[in-house]
Amino acid sequence: MDRRLNATDLFGHPYPVLHNSESWWSTIFSLLVLYLARHPESPSLPIKECKVGPKWSYDPIGAVDCVGLAFRDVLVEPKLTEKLISSTWPTAFLNLRPDIVLWQSERRKVLFIENKTLGATVGEQLQLYLDVRDYLNGQGCEAQIHRYIC
Repeated sequence: MDRRLNATDLFGHPYPVLHNSESWWSTIFSLLVLYLARHPESPSLPIKECKVGPKWSYDPIGAVDCVGLAFRDVLVEPKLTEKLISSTWPTAFLNLRPDIVLWQSERRKVLFIENKTLGATVGEQLQLYLDVRDYLNGQGCEAQIHRYIC
């Protein structure tokens, strides 16, 4: 094979019309996060941003810290409710189901991860996720969102 492979090639197997769902990839990612949480010698995942062009590359922009995460902290497609922070919850956020939520209640830290595969887009959801992040930050949480589109 002459061309360089990227994440889309992972999502498109075995064929673009017959491929694993976002839920499958979210589960694999969640298991990796839990594995890394138990291995303190390498407890984080690098976050890289794809730079497209004649010489595309992946530039480091941060990391997902897995230290201290337990099974109860890793949520796959949860429905967001006031139970997340024990406060009132805006009705605009009630139908959101992020692909992955890493929630550390003791540290009041939350990371939302949204992935899209094979041409899917975040669309109007992106603004709602940004609004949730801002709302939680205003409630004394440390909230972040990462989106991955392959």
